[in-house]
Amino acid sequence: MTYNTYSSVSAQDLLSRLENEEAWKTLISTELQNEGAKARGATTAEILMASYNEKYGTNFNYTNSPFLRINPSDNTSSIDTLYMPHPGANYNMCFGYWLDSPYVSDSRRVWRVPYNGCLEAKLYTFTDGGVCPVVSLPSNLEVTKNGAVWTVILPQ
Repeated sequence: MTYNTYSSVSAQDLLSRLENEEAWKTLISTELQNEGAKARGATTAEILMASYNEKYGTNFNYTNSPFLRINPSDNTSSIDTLYMPHPGANYNMCFGYWLDSPYVSDSRRVWRVPYNGCLEAKLYTFTDGGVCPVVSLPSNLEVTKNGAVWTVILPQ
């Protein structure tokens, strides 16, 4: 259960830990921190859906529990691994990752992306939810991509 996190206290406790930039800054080098890069334990559902909608030209809302597929109009197409990095029923006992978004209709639930790529709200005590940290870079930094590897070019 290396990647799993949950709260035994409250949904807000789980969300607060995902938002705690101090707790996640070890994911960023000191050089990038000095340039203004930040990290969090999760993205929000709104940002996730905005990214997906921009990539695919859709207008989905996370509250409708969409499937994050490579072909949004084909229910049999694969899950987009940008949004669910490890599709499949079990990855180190982690069945999905939390989003930094409470479920408005029930204060005991938090939005997450499960292994099947369909957004859902789960109880904060659900122990097989993991994290998918997000690193934000300032817009003045240049990045390059070689295959699956991104490299940040630091200013001289």
